[in-house]
Amino acid sequence: MRIHDVRRDPSFPRHESKTFRRREVADLKGLCVHHVAGGDNFRAMASYHVRGKDGPGAPYTFGIDYEGGIWLFHDLDRATWSQGGRTVPDADHDGAVEWEDGLKRANTYYLAIVLGGSFHSRYNDTGEQPRAAQVLALSALLGVLLGDQAVLEQVGGDFPEELRGALGHLGWRDVYGHHDFGKVACPGDTVGTLLNALNATDPRVTHHKATEWQRAL
Repeated sequence: MRIHDVRRDPSFPRHESKTFRRREVADLKGLCVHHVAGGDNFRAMASYHVRGKDGPGAPYTFGIDYEGGIWLFHDLDRATWSQGGRTVPDADHDGAVEWEDGLKRANTYYLAIVLGGSFHSRYNDTGEQPRAAQVLALSALLGVLLGDQAVLEQVGGDFPEELRGALGHLGWRDVYGHHDFGKVACPGDTVGTLLNALNATDPRVTHHKATEWQRAL
Protein backbone atom coordinates (compact mmCIF):
# COMPACT_ATOMS: atom_id res chain seq x y z
CA MET A 1 0.00 0.00 0.00
CA ARG A 2 1.55 3.28 -1.08
CA ILE A 3 1.16 6.14 1.40
CA HIS A 4 1.78 9.73 0.30
CA ASP A 5 2.29 11.71 3.49
CA VAL A 6 2.15 15.36 2.44
CA ARG A 7 1.51 16.85 5.88
CA ARG A 8 4.98 18.39 6.04
CA ASP A 9 5.52 18.83 2.29
CA PRO A 10 6.10 22.57 1.72
CA SER A 11 5.16 22.21 -1.95
CA PHE A 12 1.67 20.90 -1.20
CA PRO A 13 -0.92 23.73 -1.43
CA ARG A 14 -1.95 25.20 1.91
CA HIS A 15 -2.85 28.65 3.18
CA GLU A 16 -0.03 30.88 4.37
CA SER A 17 -1.77 31.80 7.62
CA LYS A 18 -5.04 29.88 8.02
CA THR A 19 -5.16 26.46 9.67
CA PHE A 20 -7.92 24.04 10.60
CA ARG A 21 -8.76 24.06 14.28
CA ARG A 22 -7.89 21.06 16.42
CA ARG A 23 -10.21 18.41 17.78
CA GLU A 24 -9.82 15.45 20.14
CA VAL A 25 -9.37 12.23 18.17
CA ALA A 26 -10.96 10.27 21.02
CA ASP A 27 -14.15 12.34 20.55
CA LEU A 28 -14.61 11.38 16.90
CA LYS A 29 -17.97 9.71 16.26
CA GLY A 30 -17.31 8.35 12.79
CA LEU A 31 -15.75 8.63 9.35
CA CYS A 32 -17.31 10.15 6.23
CA VAL A 33 -16.40 9.06 2.69
CA HIS A 34 -16.59 11.53 -0.22
CA HIS A 35 -15.68 11.71 -3.89
CA VAL A 36 -13.90 14.69 -5.43
CA ALA A 37 -16.56 15.11 -8.14
CA GLY A 38 -13.62 15.53 -10.50
CA GLY A 39 -10.36 13.70 -11.20
CA ASP A 40 -7.73 12.50 -8.74
CA ASN A 41 -5.24 15.39 -8.93
CA PHE A 42 -5.14 16.14 -5.22
CA ARG A 43 -2.66 18.99 -5.57
CA ALA A 44 -5.10 20.73 -7.91
CA MET A 45 -7.96 19.97 -5.51
CA ALA A 46 -6.07 21.47 -2.58
CA SER A 47 -5.05 24.49 -4.65
CA TYR A 48 -8.69 25.12 -5.57
CA HIS A 49 -9.73 25.14 -1.92
CA VAL A 50 -6.83 27.38 -0.90
CA ARG A 51 -6.71 29.86 -3.78
CA GLY A 52 -10.26 29.57 -5.06
CA LYS A 53 -12.13 29.35 -1.75
CA ASP A 54 -9.58 30.91 0.62
CA GLY A 55 -9.55 27.83 2.85
CA PRO A 56 -6.72 26.46 5.02
CA GLY A 57 -5.99 23.51 2.71
CA ALA A 58 -7.37 20.23 1.38
CA PRO A 59 -10.70 19.81 3.21
CA TYR A 60 -10.16 16.10 3.92
CA THR A 61 -7.82 14.08 6.14
CA PHE A 62 -7.16 11.34 3.56
CA GLY A 63 -7.42 10.99 -0.21
CA ILE A 64 -7.34 7.86 -2.37
CA ASP A 65 -6.22 8.26 -5.99
CA TYR A 66 -7.12 6.14 -9.01
CA GLU A 67 -4.17 3.79 -8.43
CA GLY A 68 -5.15 3.16 -4.82
CA GLY A 69 -2.47 5.46 -3.41
CA ILE A 70 -3.45 6.86 -0.02
CA TRP A 71 -2.73 10.54 0.63
CA LEU A 72 -2.43 11.81 4.19
CA PHE A 73 -3.21 15.53 4.04
CA HIS A 74 -3.53 16.42 7.74
CA ASP A 75 -3.08 15.04 11.23
CA LEU A 76 -6.19 13.25 12.48
CA ASP A 77 -6.83 15.93 15.08
CA ARG A 78 -7.48 18.63 12.46
CA ALA A 79 -11.18 19.41 11.90
CA THR A 80 -11.25 19.75 8.12
CA TRP A 81 -14.12 21.50 6.34
CA SER A 82 -15.79 18.55 4.63
CA GLN A 83 -19.29 17.85 5.89
CA GLY A 84 -20.41 21.36 6.73
CA GLY A 85 -22.70 21.87 9.71
CA ARG A 86 -25.14 19.13 8.77
CA THR A 87 -26.35 16.57 11.27
CA VAL A 88 -25.97 12.83 10.76
CA PRO A 89 -29.21 10.84 10.58
CA ASP A 90 -29.39 8.14 13.26
CA ALA A 91 -25.72 8.07 14.17
CA ASP A 92 -26.57 5.75 17.08
CA HIS A 93 -28.23 3.21 14.75
CA ASP A 94 -31.19 2.96 17.11
CA GLY A 95 -33.86 3.82 14.55
CA ALA A 96 -34.43 7.31 15.94
CA VAL A 97 -33.03 10.49 14.47
CA GLU A 98 -31.99 12.66 17.36
CA TRP A 99 -30.73 16.25 17.41
CA GLU A 100 -27.65 15.00 19.24
CA ASP A 101 -26.76 12.50 16.50
CA GLY A 102 -24.87 15.07 14.46
CA LEU A 103 -24.50 17.75 17.13
CA LYS A 104 -24.54 20.28 14.28
CA ARG A 105 -20.74 19.99 14.29
CA ALA A 106 -20.09 17.34 11.67
CA ASN A 107 -16.58 18.56 10.87
CA THR A 108 -15.55 18.23 14.50
CA TYR A 109 -16.88 14.73 15.02
CA TYR A 110 -16.38 13.03 11.62
CA LEU A 111 -13.06 12.40 9.87
CA ALA A 112 -13.19 12.79 6.08
CA ILE A 113 -11.78 10.50 3.37
CA VAL A 114 -12.10 11.48 -0.29
CA LEU A 115 -11.80 9.27 -3.38
CA GLY A 116 -10.63 10.74 -6.64
CA GLY A 117 -13.31 10.66 -9.32
CA SER A 118 -16.88 11.72 -10.00
CA PHE A 119 -18.93 8.60 -9.37
CA HIS A 120 -22.13 7.39 -10.94
CA SER A 121 -25.38 7.59 -8.97
CA ARG A 122 -29.09 8.03 -9.57
CA TYR A 123 -28.32 11.76 -9.38
CA ASN A 124 -25.32 11.60 -11.72
CA ASP A 125 -25.97 9.17 -14.56
CA THR A 126 -22.87 10.28 -16.49
CA GLY A 127 -20.50 9.53 -13.60
CA GLU A 128 -17.76 6.92 -13.55
CA GLN A 129 -17.26 3.88 -11.35
CA PRO A 130 -14.60 3.74 -8.62
CA ARG A 131 -11.50 1.78 -9.55
CA ALA A 132 -10.95 -1.60 -7.90
CA ALA A 133 -7.68 -0.29 -6.48
CA GLN A 134 -9.58 2.54 -4.78
CA VAL A 135 -12.11 0.18 -3.22
CA LEU A 136 -9.35 -2.06 -1.89
CA ALA A 137 -7.39 0.92 -0.54
CA LEU A 138 -10.48 2.37 1.13
CA SER A 139 -11.30 -0.94 2.83
CA ALA A 140 -7.69 -1.29 3.98
CA LEU A 141 -7.47 2.26 5.29
CA LEU A 142 -10.73 1.96 7.20
CA GLY A 143 -9.74 -1.39 8.69
CA VAL A 144 -6.34 -0.08 9.79
CA LEU A 145 -7.79 3.05 11.40
CA LEU A 146 -10.50 1.04 13.16
CA GLY A 147 -7.98 -1.52 14.38
CA ASP A 148 -9.64 -4.46 12.64
CA GLN A 149 -7.33 -7.34 13.51
CA ALA A 150 -7.77 -9.23 10.23
CA VAL A 151 -6.96 -6.11 8.19
CA LEU A 152 -3.98 -5.23 10.40
CA GLU A 153 -2.54 -8.71 9.92
CA GLN A 154 -2.85 -8.40 6.14
CA VAL A 155 -1.76 -4.83 5.40
CA GLY A 156 -1.02 -3.14 8.71
CA GLY A 157 2.71 -3.15 8.06
CA ASP A 158 2.21 -0.90 5.04
CA PHE A 159 0.82 1.90 7.21
CA PRO A 160 2.58 4.26 9.62
CA GLU A 161 2.33 2.99 13.18
CA GLU A 162 0.47 6.12 14.27
CA LEU A 163 -2.50 5.16 12.07
CA ARG A 164 -2.87 1.54 13.19
CA GLY A 165 -5.90 1.43 15.44
CA ALA A 166 -5.91 5.22 15.76
CA LEU A 167 -9.73 5.16 15.75
CA GLY A 168 -10.08 1.91 17.65
CA HIS A 169 -12.92 3.33 19.73
CA LEU A 170 -15.08 3.26 16.58
CA GLY A 171 -16.40 0.36 14.52
CA TRP A 172 -17.52 -0.46 10.99
CA ARG A 173 -20.99 0.83 11.90
CA ASP A 174 -19.47 4.30 12.23
CA VAL A 175 -18.47 4.66 8.57
CA TYR A 176 -20.76 6.92 6.55
CA GLY A 177 -21.07 8.34 3.05
CA HIS A 178 -21.46 12.05 2.42
CA HIS A 179 -25.04 11.26 1.37
CA ASP A 180 -25.78 10.54 5.04
CA PHE A 181 -24.99 14.20 5.69
CA GLY A 182 -27.39 15.45 3.03
CA LYS A 183 -25.13 15.52 -0.05
CA VAL A 184 -27.20 12.97 -1.96
CA ALA A 185 -24.91 12.36 -4.96
CA CYS A 186 -21.73 11.81 -2.93
CA PRO A 187 -19.89 9.44 -3.01
CA GLY A 188 -22.02 7.61 -5.60
CA ASP A 189 -24.12 4.46 -5.51
CA THR A 190 -21.32 1.89 -5.73
CA VAL A 191 -19.33 3.29 -2.82
CA GLY A 192 -22.56 3.80 -0.88
CA THR A 193 -23.41 0.12 -1.33
CA LEU A 194 -19.93 -0.86 -0.16
CA LEU A 195 -20.29 1.27 2.96
CA ASN A 196 -23.67 -0.31 3.73
CA ALA A 197 -22.07 -3.74 3.45
CA LEU A 198 -19.27 -2.73 5.83
CA ASN A 199 -21.82 -1.28 8.27
CA ALA A 200 -23.71 -4.55 8.22
CA THR A 201 -20.77 -6.45 9.71
CA ASP A 202 -21.86 -4.93 13.03
CA PRO A 203 -24.78 -6.89 14.56
CA ARG A 204 -26.50 -3.75 15.85
CA VAL A 205 -26.62 -2.25 12.37
CA THR A 206 -27.78 -5.52 10.82
CA HIS A 207 -30.67 -5.67 13.27
CA HIS A 208 -31.64 -2.08 12.54
CA LYS A 209 -31.45 -2.56 8.76
CA ALA A 210 -33.59 -5.71 9.01
CA THR A 211 -36.18 -3.74 10.96
CA GLU A 212 -36.17 -1.05 8.25
CA TRP A 213 -36.67 -3.64 5.51
CA GLN A 214 -39.50 -5.28 7.46
CA ARG A 215 -41.27 -1.94 7.85
CA ALA A 216 -40.87 -1.26 4.13
CA LEU A 217 -42.39 -4.62 3.23
